[in-house]
Amino acid sequence: MNFLNKEMDVNSCKKYIIGIIVFIIIILIMSVIELMFPKRFNNNLEAIQSEEYAVNIENISSSKFKLSISGFAFKGEDAIGTFNSYYILKNKETGKMYKLKTKMEQRGNFIGTGVEFSGMHSQTITVFMDKGSYELYIWYDNNNENKLLKTDKEVEI
Repeated sequence: MNFLNKEMDVNSCKKYIIGIIVFIIIILIMSVIELMFPKRFNNNLEAIQSEEYAVNIENISSSKFKLSISGFAFKGEDAIGTFNSYYILKNKETGKMYKLKTKMEQRGNFIGTGVEFSGMHSQTITVFMDKGSYELYIWYDNNNENKLLKTDKEVEI
């Protein structure tokens, strides 16, 4: 195996190092795109609004390129088990829907109730989204129960 016995000169070593650095940069860029940009969402479920679910959007902050949303969602006294909920934006003109990466947060005012991890927070980059008015929904996914919940909130992008 002569491949492993080759001597490396300075130019070859520089090429390998540059190649490794470029590879790492590409992986980092792909990770940022995956985490920060919204994804198209297709769903045929009709959005519901029910007193059975506690849904609240506490803060919406929108700038030229970034959107930040925080709030909470839970169903009655049901403890939060496998919480995979996220925010959905629906363009009022085109009907396009976008799923936002959403992080579960602990809420101090709910400690000891079983729903302390009902908090939700999302930050996303809005550069590639259509400009316009969006309705805000919550895709509620807790303990294998999937519902699209209305929030009566809107945001301009």
